[in-house]
Amino acid sequence: MKTQPIEALSVLGFVVALISFFTIVIPEWSQGAGGLVMANLVAHWYVLAWMLVATVVVRTVGIRQTVAMFFSGFFLATTVSWLFTRPLLNWFGENDMTVAVWVPLVEELAKAIPLVLFLWLYSRRSGQSHGVSELMMLGFAVGGGFAVYEDLLWNRTMASWDESVFGSFGEPWGAVFPTFFTGYGDLLIVHAGWTAIVGLGLALASIYRRRRILALCFAIAPLALVTLDHAALNMRGGFAPVVNALTLNNVLPLVVLVLGFPLAIVYDVLRRRHRPPALPVPGRALYRVGLRTGGDVWRVIINVLALGHYRRGWTAAAYDRASVLGRGDDDARLAAWYRVVVPPARVAESASE
Repeated sequence: MKTQPIEALSVLGFVVALISFFTIVIPEWSQGAGGLVMANLVAHWYVLAWMLVATVVVRTVGIRQTVAMFFSGFFLATTVSWLFTRPLLNWFGENDMTVAVWVPLVEELAKAIPLVLFLWLYSRRSGQSHGVSELMMLGFAVGGGFAVYEDLLWNRTMASWDESVFGSFGEPWGAVFPTFFTGYGDLLIVHAGWTAIVGLGLALASIYRRRRILALCFAIAPLALVTLDHAALNMRGGFAPVVNALTLNNVLPLVVLVLGFPLAIVYDVLRRRHRPPALPVPGRALYRVGLRTGGDVWRVIINVLALGHYRRGWTAAAYDRASVLGRGDDDARLAAWYRVVVPPARVAESASE
């Protein structure tokens, strides 16, 4: 299979982002902040790891795309946020209007940019669409990248109250979401959780974009909720009790995140089954055929990678066919990945499984 120029460019961008990330992080180790950085990375990537596993059947993106979204939060969202908040803070100082209103609004919008770009790119793909749970996972990745960089600037980690690498795992919800902030007697889902909720809303808005009022509600309501929750964390003035009440003292975002993710997976499973592509389902039977290579280790590795591409492409095609805007045509690349795993001579064997 040929590699398209745009794909080669994306790989190059990923490598540049990876190098840039270590260029920023490694000096922090030499200055004694390595433990704080590690606590943040371990907490956020622990959650992303189980999200990747939980969505393995229903997602259309791989690990590289997830890491790329983490980098987009680390670089892009933080840059946009700094450009639009720093001048105002310099002019008007730190007060509830700037720190608790303007900063949360700008930061949540900035973190939404990578997700909007992701959805825009998907809208240009023929015969493919996205899931809902994976947008929550990607939102968590974007917010996690943003949180890691912000904490680097403040020489802190909000993911661990005692600042130890694994300290966050012993806190409430630590076994599932060690990224939650438990300081000041509160329990907040903070940046990664906030952006996951924004991803949920944007995914639903994209799927139901023909119903414009409903799509607008899906896009705005989660963004408003997380901005209020963010404002409640930053606010110190007389309006703080009112803002906290609107989020039910930070409970409402927690409920949306904790219940929203498994429900999004269920929703994706149902969409995936609605109008599946004509090509074989990427299930256990196909994996058995693809891995039956007569002991050729390299062929096993190639087939495992090809099966991953096929599974994600098949799922993306199923989502497209389930949509009222879907074209119902199978992606030619999907058929190509299938032929890598099951060459023509073995098609009959895979069908008999």
